Amino acid sequence: MIHTTRRRLALAFTLLAASATGLAAAESAKPPTPEPVTVKLTVSDRGYEPKSVEVPAGVPLRLEITRKTDDECVGTIQSEALAIPATVLSTEKPTVIELPAQKAGEYAFACPMAMVEGKLVVKPAGS
Repeated sequence: MIHTTRRRLALAFTLLAASATGLAAAESAKPPTPEPVTVKLTVSDRGYEPKSVEVPAGVPLRLEITRKTDDECVGTIQSEALAIPATVLSTEKPTVIELPAQKAGEYAFACPMAMVEGKLVVKPAGS
């Protein structure tokens, strides 16, 4: 009986070790997360510049928005499509907004009154 218990324990440890090795191999087989694409925008009394920006699909994005106006309305950005809540933009330094990878399509962003708008045009990979 003692030998049977030892064999079962040995088998359990062997299976556990094999499972852990398999998980480690699966983790290392995952493709690395791509570096974010940085999109630099400026907002002034003329609105967002550039008004439209093309970016690749499937890559994380980093919006760096420089505010060059004291206008309160354009001093805030939001986008339902990009899941950006109303975010007040700093006048001291660029405001950075990190976004996950997006699917191909057009995504609008705007001031809270939607009078000043811009858009991200997400292009399919390889286009």
